[in-house]
Amino acid sequence: MKFNGALVKTDERVIGVAVVENDFLDLDPEVRAKRLMQYHKGFGGQVPVLVLLESVENKEKYWGRPDLIPLVKDVPLNMMTFKTWTAPDEV
Repeated sequence: MKFNGALVKTDERVIGVAVVENDFLDLDPEVRAKRLMQYHKGFGGQVPVLVLLESVENKEKYWGRPDLIPLVKDVPLNMMTFKTWTAPDEV
């Protein structure tokens, strides 16, 4: 599975940010958990992961661990280097 994402270096840690469509939140919780694990492995399996929901309003909305969101929400998107990552199809 290919996905767009970035590794964001904060003062405290490196966090993987995977870009997903807005309907990600409508998925079954088990499917969301599986996708998060795929993104985690796609980023190398060593960093925690948040998802960045695509927005038509151009507002960043992050979803994931509540302790990680404040660490990345003030980082401008143009300071993140996004690229295409490959995650395993099965976890």
